[in-house]
Amino acid sequence: MMRSHTHLELWNVDGAILDARDENAAPFPLKVGEQIVVGDTPYQVIEIIDSEPREVDGTLHYRRIVRVK
Repeated sequence: MMRSHTHLELWNVDGAILDARDENAAPFPLKVGEQIVVGDTPYQVIEIIDSEPREVDGTLHYRRIVRVK
C-alpha cells in the first residue's frame, strides 16, 4: 500500500509560485484579508482564484491560486 504524501503550493495569479510546502506544513491562507510572508516580504491576500486538491502517484497536491498585494 502506498503512503500518501501532502504537497501544498501557493501561486500568485500572475503564475509565480509564492511558496511550496510538504508534509506537516501549516495551511495556506483560507480567506481574503489574511496575510502571508514569503521570504521577508509580507503580502495580503485580496482574492482566492482557485483551490483544488489532486492526487498524483500517492501524493495529494493542493494548489491555491491567489491575488496578493
